[in-house]
Amino acid sequence: MGKKFIGKYFQGFISNRKELKMQRKTKRIPLLLIHKGWTPYLQYILHQLKESNPDSRIILIGDQKACSCASFIETHLLENYLESANAFTCLYRKRHRSYNSFFSENICFQRTFIMENFCRVHDIDCIWHLDSDVLVYTDINEKIQGKEFQYALLLPPDKCRGEHGSISPHTACWTYSKLVEYNLFLLQCMTPGSEQDKELEEFWTYYRKEHSSGGVCDMTALYLFVKYHPEGLLNLFTISDSGRFSLSYFEDLSLYGDSARIKLQNRSCFLYNGENTGEMELWTLHMQGSAKWLIPDYYIARPFRKQMYYLFLLFCFRIKTSTMARIRKIFRRNISS
Repeated sequence: MGKKFIGKYFQGFISNRKELKMQRKTKRIPLLLIHKGWTPYLQYILHQLKESNPDSRIILIGDQKACSCASFIETHLLENYLESANAFTCLYRKRHRSYNSFFSENICFQRTFIMENFCRVHDIDCIWHLDSDVLVYTDINEKIQGKEFQYALLLPPDKCRGEHGSISPHTACWTYSKLVEYNLFLLQCMTPGSEQDKELEEFWTYYRKEHSSGGVCDMTALYLFVKYHPEGLLNLFTISDSGRFSLSYFEDLSLYGDSARIKLQNRSCFLYNGENTGEMELWTLHMQGSAKWLIPDYYIARPFRKQMYYLFLLFCFRIKTSTMARIRKIFRRNISS
């Protein structure tokens, strides 16, 4: 009799704990990543995100290769949310204004359409978006708790100055209604003859006179959207004096000059100046570009299965990438000469 009572008691206790955990998750804004293909650093990103945000719903939207390495979080196939994104692609195909490939720029533009479709299907009214190369060190929902906004972006001062700017969406939080509004704006940007299309064409004409890489991208369009629709915007760069979200690994270092250092301490990440007299806590690290190969160095979560295997693959990818970059550089020099 006693054993049955104790068994029922603990069964009820466990089910109550699970229910409370689910209630906490439903009150929090879900965290969404979108990724295509298999990359060895993705496991590091997802494991650390899950450990630093245990009470939040974590979602990966990707193709079969990406979802196959994320069985420990919620996954959804990308192909199920591409309807409006494909409609945008039809317009963008004729309005591609960049030295970068059509494919790479198009997938960046498509992300907010995928997010909008996902939120509509699953009845989500607000969602975080993180790039799949962002290491997270804290519960990011706590950082915006109690703040009112329609969308939240990282707006460092230098990115908001000048006639031609860009804003990165690598760490952003969107209400569903603002996502819809932004995606309509993107469609207008790619509609020939619209005011937005004319402004981007002027930007591209000016840009290619002085640059031989880059061009009009999703960050350019987001800059224009903020310029004309600032209502309801929360600047994630200025919400705290003691800590902030990462711009990117190399941009963060550039704020303190050549002697700046990023260090891990007590399972947190800090940006120091050269003398270690000034510090700023970094809630995330955006490991953009070549910084991706440093992701294992800044990983603080528990070890995971096949971690050494992924570390070896990252090393191989780094050698391959640097070698190909050198070959391209030599090839361009030969062409120019």
